[in-house]
Amino acid sequence: MRRARLLYWIAVSALLALLLEAASGFILWIALPRGGGFHFRGAGSRAAHESFGLTRETWLDIHDWAGVALIVILLVHLLLHWRWVVNVTRRVLLSAGGGQTAARPGGFASGEGPPEER
Repeated sequence: MRRARLLYWIAVSALLALLLEAASGFILWIALPRGGGFHFRGAGSRAAHESFGLTRETWLDIHDWAGVALIVILLVHLLLHWRWVVNVTRRVLLSAGGGQTAARPGGFASGEGPPEER
């Protein structure tokens, strides 16, 4: 698989995991709060303990596993961009320490930059 395609699917996966994490968090916060708090569907009804046909415990599992997936995906993303992270960190530390860099506006040294500028 070409690197660009791999990076694309990593980004799509991260977005989907983030959306699932946010949606499940919102459902747990608004529709299925913990304890005997406010339930807008009636505290004694079955609907008060489910949202979209899933119980609070199921939503907690979805929320937890989406978070784990997001962390793993972001670690893979970081590893795939590790060389860039090291180069930029080195450049920032050298410029902060008085070292000279040949950075252009936008933070890229000559020859480095987004593909549309090369």
